[in-house]
Amino acid sequence: MLEMGEHATSSAPRRRWDLLSKAFEELKTGCSTSEKQPDTLRIVNNAATTRRFHGFGLFSREDVVIDGEQWIRVTSRKDFAIEGYAATAYSAGEEHAGSDTVGTSSGSFELFLRKEAAVCLTDLTGFDNTGNICIWPAEEVMAFWCLGNPSLFRGKRICELGGGMASLGGNVIACTMPAEMLLLTDGNEKCCANCEAAIAQNRKRQTYSCENVSSRRLRWDVTEDYRCLAITFDVVIAADCVFKAEYHEALCRCIRHILKNDGIAIIFAPKRGNTLTDFVTRAKEYFEVLVSDRYSEDVFSLHEAQKTKSPEYSENLNYPLQVKLRIK
Repeated sequence: MLEMGEHATSSAPRRRWDLLSKAFEELKTGCSTSEKQPDTLRIVNNAATTRRFHGFGLFSREDVVIDGEQWIRVTSRKDFAIEGYAATAYSAGEEHAGSDTVGTSSGSFELFLRKEAAVCLTDLTGFDNTGNICIWPAEEVMAFWCLGNPSLFRGKRICELGGGMASLGGNVIACTMPAEMLLLTDGNEKCCANCEAAIAQNRKRQTYSCENVSSRRLRWDVTEDYRCLAITFDVVIAADCVFKAEYHEALCRCIRHILKNDGIAIIFAPKRGNTLTDFVTRAKEYFEVLVSDRYSEDVFSLHEAQKTKSPEYSENLNYPLQVKLRIK
């Protein structure tokens, strides 16, 4: 198993009010002159911080207005001729071999996510609100990895935990693979409402390949939120959900309860000091655990390039490892 002991080297706090005023200023991602990364605020342990690295640029995104509301249109990168985009975007009910390359109609997808125009302090309280503000590299990487591994999800019952405002991984699966069932969850009510709006919009635009997509509030430390989901899912996915040690036990118990005995949970998260190491230690009480830092040659190559060319890039904070959990 991969050793994980690197400590965070920099996490300088910022003034909360200054960040709140800037949280929704659009910043260039560096991936394309036409692409923006709008949401840059995160609240962790009651302290406001900004992220300096804005993602690997694995997807194209543009702001659009739909019925007077701000939305983000997410699509596959037409200029990325990399292995992950060889995954076919299956139509619902179709069986197809997934050999098309990026730029073909079968290898592309379109997804609409609602963009919040404002934030207030009441939105930053309650159960784990850190997913409210932005899409983080771990979410982006997880969605990309899912796109490149359709056989794991096709015809399966899938749950995303802690999906935040976007549930990007789950929504990419919904757009590209005919899963039997897909449940998108978060512990924050505002995130759930945003996800419901996204589901409705994508159904309206017929972007989903999976017909059975739903969302609900699910707090890992509230057993009643998931009691009815016992032994339900073949696959559970989550991104950047282990940075709060106080929720490690609850997250493990939740996954253990909702996962089928022969199922698999896949988590993407950066080391972030000892937080991932601590989670893995706790998870071993419930699961067989496999940790990998090289789960995708494409992502690993981008990671290596960022280390040499970007002074803002922190492997400890920005490069997600993959953790696979199977019930003992």
